[in-house]
Formats: sequence, structure tokens, C-alpha cells
Amino acid sequence: MFTSKFDHHDGQPDREQVELWAEKCFGSIYNLLNGFFCKVDVAEVLCRMELVPFDELVCAQLEGESQVVIDIATAKVQELTELELDCLRAYAD
Repeated sequence: MFTSKFDHHDGQPDREQVELWAEKCFGSIYNLLNGFFCKVDVAEVLCRMELVPFDELVCAQLEGESQVVIDIATAKVQELTELELDCLRAYAD
């Protein structure tokens, strides 16, 4: 039997809890990638980061969770990804 990682209230997942998990998951993936990108110029990092399927990586971590949980988490990760890419674009310009 599958047990969710997240609390549910009235049948709905705790959005804050899911978003916090997504932030931590994104941060872990991003930190791992930073180790590979530390010796590469910003333009190259930007090109490579745009190819990373962060949402798919998060989905893989949430296997078995409800579609609502997956949607909340992937939306948060997409938001964080865009923020990071925007920062890289600004730095590369």
C-alpha cells in the first residue's frame, strides 16, 4: 500500500508542504549540477541548464503520488527553474 509523503486535508494535499518539498528537491538537483558547471562559462551553463528536465526528475521522485501533488510540485519547480535561468541570462548579457 502506498503512503503519501504529504499531509492531506479534506482530501487535498497540503500545498505548502508540497511546495517546500519541491524547493528542496530542486535545490538538491541544482547543487549537484553546480558541481559540474563550476568550471564552465555562464553562456555554456545557460545552454546546458535549459536542457535539464527538472520537472521530469521531480515526477520520478513523486512516483505513486496523486496527480494533484505532481502538478503542484512541477509548477513550483518550473517557477524556480525559470527564476534561475533568468538570473543566468541576466548575468550572461
